[in-house]
Amino acid sequence: GGERRRGGVQGVVGDSPLTFLAFADVAMTAPLMFNDVWAGGLHFVGEYGENSSRLVGALAPRISERDAALALLVGDLAYALGYGADWDVFGQQFEPVFTRWPMAGAVGNHERDWPGTGDAFGDTARDSGGECGVPYAARWYAPYAPDHPARSAKARGGSAGGRGAGPLFYSFDAGPVHFLMLDSESPGGPNTPQGRFVASDLAAVNRTRTPWVVAALHRMMAAPATWRRKWVGDLDNMERLVSEYEDLFVRHQVDVVIQGHEHAYARTCPLAHGACVSQAQPRTARALRAAAKSPVKAMSSKEQAASVTAPAGGPVYLLAGHGGAGFTHGFPHPLPAWVESAAEGVNGYLRATATHTTLRIEAVVTGGGEEGLAVGATMDAVTLVRAPPGRRAESSA
Repeated sequence: GGERRRGGVQGVVGDSPLTFLAFADVAMTAPLMFNDVWAGGLHFVGEYGENSSRLVGALAPRISERDAALALLVGDLAYALGYGADWDVFGQQFEPVFTRWPMAGAVGNHERDWPGTGDAFGDTARDSGGECGVPYAARWYAPYAPDHPARSAKARGGSAGGRGAGPLFYSFDAGPVHFLMLDSESPGGPNTPQGRFVASDLAAVNRTRTPWVVAALHRMMAAPATWRRKWVGDLDNMERLVSEYEDLFVRHQVDVVIQGHEHAYARTCPLAHGACVSQAQPRTARALRAAAKSPVKAMSSKEQAASVTAPAGGPVYLLAGHGGAGFTHGFPHPLPAWVESAAEGVNGYLRATATHTTLRIEAVVTGGGEEGLAVGATMDAVTLVRAPPGRRAESSA
């Protein structure tokens, strides 16, 4: 299975705050092999290229982000789709920014899915263009165990038994956060290697050492979505992933789940079994403006971030698929009641800062959206508050 790493990230020691970033669905500006459109509908000259260039342009001058200790890449990175040269193009485009921080990846459908490779889609998904996760596993290091299919395949210079890179899941500690990086493209039920790993990993978390638990996976467990199609639909996979992981996440008090796949931004209330278990305070109306296609504006300096008292009884789910790929515009209207903030048509990423008692996550804008939405502005934020060990948390309501 995967591997649990207890070692910290260099430069993060003791009670030092940890700042980390999260990106998903990044894409590239000028691929060699796709001058305009792939047969699957990826228009690189249009939104895909324009949006990813916004991400590089916004990050390149942002000195503040150099303070981040690491960054999460939550799937669908290059969209190379079987063309190795385009991985090089992606790397060249993002090298100036993605080499600033240690990177922790979670594989996405456009890196992994292909018939006959043991994925979760009944030999129906072809989203990787035949890559089967192999270029991704070779290019993006992760601390897999020595007997993990991905690592043993890499050592042989081939794929795991001819079936692709195998499941790509692992965990690690950094500062006050335990990170659980999942492979949403492979089965994760209780009788699978990934499911057993998740159960044992979460049971072993030391909440004194790492009071916060952040899970990341590419496909969505909870986000506003409309597409239903057997095996590959967004709603179908939300149901699958909820059945595999939600009970474990609730039982072991996972605080935050970061997701991609839908090319948009959204934040839920603390959620369990399809309902809010507690409401963030103050309750925001930002999601309603987004649902009505009204302007999504940056938070003003007087606008208070939503606050959640942890443990909340269920994770806050953050959809961060607005990194650079073309917008999917797949939200239902109106939005579900458990969505507290959402935006379609705005590019950005997540910035989070964790101490032993607080975890603040901001949605930072890199482009798109309505006039006046400045690059670098915060369009949404939530702060989770946890009492120090031995002290009972006070309600933030």
